[in-house]
Amino acid sequence: DRLAARYCVDRAAVFVVGHSLGASFANSLACARAERIRGVASVAGGIDGGRCAGTVAALLLHNPLDEAVPVSEGLRARAALLGHRPATGPPLVLEGGFACAQDRGGADPLLWCLHHESLNRRGRFYPHQWPGDAGATIMAFFADLPRPRP
Repeated sequence: DRLAARYCVDRAAVFVVGHSLGASFANSLACARAERIRGVASVAGGIDGGRCAGTVAALLLHNPLDEAVPVSEGLRARAALLGHRPATGPPLVLEGGFACAQDRGGADPLLWCLHHESLNRRGRFYPHQWPGDAGATIMAFFADLPRPRP
């Protein structure tokens, strides 16, 4: 509230993004403050807590070979953000080549995307990394979201 009073903040377009521990924080914040967060994008993140305050648009990216934050943690975040309902949705390929399952559509879509970038720029095996096209894909995801009603 203090930042919005001081700066020009579009309260209908507040987004959170994170990787690893930052992704777990972003997912948890979006879950707890769904009424204030328009969308979340996370790479290799889990979630703290269990029941979300509402729904938010979500793009969850995870490498199934990640051992630093196992894919089971990403699946737990996915379940919480879905309200612990079963995930059902058509497959979708996003810009950047991410193969995703669209678990929820409408104004607050939830996309679960596995990526397989396991080698870093030096050729070292590191599946816990930020995938190359993630930034552009996240920005396109946020830009394509419908504006919520005031």
